[in-house]
Amino acid sequence: MGYPFYGQGASIHSTLQNSNVPQDMHLSNSASQSRYPPMPGLVDQSQLTHTRVSPAVAPRFRPISSLFALLIGINAYENPHFQPLRGAEPDACAFKEYFQHTLGVPPSQITMLLGQNATRTRIIDAFKSLASDRRIRRGDPIVIFYAGHGGQITRHDVVEGRSREIRIEMLVPYDCSPGVDQSNIPAIPDHTIGALLGQIAQEKGNNITVIFDCCHSASGTRNLSNTFGIRAVHLDKSMYKPYADTSLHQPAATSRAVRPAPQYPYGALNSHVLLAACRSSEKALESHGRGNFSAALLKLLQSTPPDDLTYRDILGRMDTISQQNPQCEGIHRNRYLFSNKVATSGFKAGLEHLFDASGKVKLMASVVNAFSPGSRPQPLSQNYPRRKEDLVLYIPPNDPSQHLFERVCFTPEIGGDLASYNVSLETNPFSAHLGACMHPSGQRITLNVLDQRATQYGFKGVFETSSIEPQSVAPVLSSAAHFFRVLRCSSSSTGVALQIDVQFNQLEEASRCSETGEINFKPMGPNLYNRDLGQIELDVVDGNTPYGFTLVNNGPQRFYAYLFYFDFSDLSIVPFYEPPAAQQKYQTDFSLGKKGGTLSIGYGSGGVAPLSFQMGKDQDVEVGYFKLFISTKPVDLSSIPQGSPFATSRRAMKTYERKGSELWDDILIPLVLRRR
Repeated sequence: MGYPFYGQGASIHSTLQNSNVPQDMHLSNSASQSRYPPMPGLVDQSQLTHTRVSPAVAPRFRPISSLFALLIGINAYENPHFQPLRGAEPDACAFKEYFQHTLGVPPSQITMLLGQNATRTRIIDAFKSLASDRRIRRGDPIVIFYAGHGGQITRHDVVEGRSREIRIEMLVPYDCSPGVDQSNIPAIPDHTIGALLGQIAQEKGNNITVIFDCCHSASGTRNLSNTFGIRAVHLDKSMYKPYADTSLHQPAATSRAVRPAPQYPYGALNSHVLLAACRSSEKALESHGRGNFSAALLKLLQSTPPDDLTYRDILGRMDTISQQNPQCEGIHRNRYLFSNKVATSGFKAGLEHLFDASGKVKLMASVVNAFSPGSRPQPLSQNYPRRKEDLVLYIPPNDPSQHLFERVCFTPEIGGDLASYNVSLETNPFSAHLGACMHPSGQRITLNVLDQRATQYGFKGVFETSSIEPQSVAPVLSSAAHFFRVLRCSSSSTGVALQIDVQFNQLEEASRCSETGEINFKPMGPNLYNRDLGQIELDVVDGNTPYGFTLVNNGPQRFYAYLFYFDFSDLSIVPFYEPPAAQQKYQTDFSLGKKGGTLSIGYGSGGVAPLSFQMGKDQDVEVGYFKLFISTKPVDLSSIPQGSPFATSRRAMKTYERKGSELWDDILIPLVLRRR
C-alpha cells in the first residue's frame, strides 16, 4: 500500500514502559491465534511477548540495541464481513523474531499490537507514545510495521477549476465498523498516519522505517483461488471521517533560501523511508500462511546485515514477487538500513557518461528543454561559459592563489573527485561561474558568484573555504562543478515539456481538516509563475508564507516527475519531489497521469510539506532554480542532490543508471527573492 503520507514523517517507537499505551495492548487475539496454528519456525507469541533474556546477535550482524519497533498484525476482524487473513500476525511475529534475535533489540523496545488489541485507539496511542518515550534519543532507529487489511475511499475535488479524483488510502484497525452514528469506528486515513509520523519525527528525528504489507484494491478478489489471501477490503464511505483526527494534523529538504514552512519541518518524503508491498492499484497477497512481501523482505534481511544494505537496494535484491510491485519511497533511500549513514560511492561514472563534447545530455531518445513552456529566457552575455565546461573559475592576475588552483584543478591525486569534471581557469570574469582569490588573511580562499544566471537579477554571493589546504579547497570546487554541471544539462528538445502546465501559488490553511487529505492547505490567489518570463519572483516579508506547486499534464503520456532546487546562496541541490525508487524488477506508480493528470507539491498528495522562503543576512536578492525532470520511465537521479559544501559535508553520490528508450524533458524555473 503506497501511502504518500500527506503530513510529516516521523520516528516511531513503541514500548510498554514510560508510555501511555495500555499494558495489555501487546497481547494477541487468542481467538485468532487458536484458529490458525503457529507457522513453522516461528516462536510462540506468548514466548515472544514475555521474553526477558537479552537475545544473542546473529553472526555477521552488528547489534542495534537502540532500535525501537511497533509491530501491528491483524488476522481476524470484529466486522464479520471482512475476510480473515492467515499471515498478518505471523508476519508481525517474524519481524519481532528478526529484531530480537538477529539484531539484538531488547524485548522491552518492541511493542506488538495483534488481533483484537490492534484497535483504532490503541494504534493511534502507540504512534503517539513513540514521540514521548524518553528512552528514544534523537536519531535512534524506529521501525513501524503493519500487516492486515488496507482500504480506499475515492472522492472528487476541484483544483484550479479542474476536477480530479482523490484517493484516500487507509489502514483498517481491528474494530473498524460502518455506520452513520457516533458508534461507528472509521479506518485510519493516510493523512492521519502522516500527521502521527510528523509528530514522532519532530521529536525523534527522521531515522524511521515504515513497512506496510497491505493494499487497498479489493476489486476482483472473489474469483481468486483459496490458496491466496488478499489484504484489502471494501470500505463503506462511512468508515472515513474527515474530522476524526483533526487535532493530530500539523501542517521539505532544506537550503538557506528555500526551506519547509517553519511550522512543518518534516515533510513526508523527508521524515521516513516507506517500504510498501505493492503499487496503489495492486493487491498485496499472502500464501502459505505468510504475506508474500513480508516473507521475501525478511529472507533478504536475515541474510544481509543492515550495514551492507541500503533502502534503495532492497527491491533489487529481494526475491521477485509474482503479481506485486513493491515500492520504496523517501528522500533518504540512500541510507543504510536503520541508520543515518548514507552510502558513499564515486560519482564520476554516475554523471560523466551523460554528456557529450558540447555539454548536451546523452540519453536515449532524450529531450530536454532548459526553460519552462512558453518562456523567453533572459539573454545572457556572449561570453557565457562554453557548455562543455563544468566549472569555469576566474582568478585575478597575480593573485597568490593561482598556483594553488592549478595544483588542485589539474593534478588528479590532489584534486580527488574534482578530476571527474572539466574545469578551466579564466582571466575574463564575464565567462566564469565563480571568482576566486586569496583572502586578505592569507588563510582562506574567497569565492564569489559570477554566473550570469544569478547575477543578472542582482544577486551577490560570497563564500569562504575553511583553509587554503588542498583537502579543504578541492571538495568545495567539486561541489561547485557538480552544481553547475547538472544545472546546465540539456539535450535537443522535442517539446515534451510543453505538455506540462506549471502553477506556483501561495497556500492558505483551511479552517477545517480537508476531506481530500491535504493537511488543511489549498492554493490561493494567482499563479505566481510568470510564463512569459519563465520565472518566479517573490517579495519576501517574514519568511513564513507557505507556497506549493501544481503540475498538470495535458499530454497523452504518463510521466514520472523529479523536482530539485539549485540554491545559489550555498550551492546546494535539494530534492523536493521524487517518485518511488526505480528498480528494473518492479514497476512504480506514475507521478503525472495523462490528459489532465495533476501532481501537487507542497500540499495534497505529493507528500511534501509547504515551502517557504527567507532572505539571507544582508541580502536583498536571493536566486535559485527549480529544475523539473519528467520521464516516461523511472530513472535513478539519486546522484543529483548535494548539501552545501560550506555548511555540511557533501551528500554522497550514486551511479546514474539509465537503460532502454524513453522520453525525457525538463523545466528550469528561476526563483528570485527580493526583500520588501
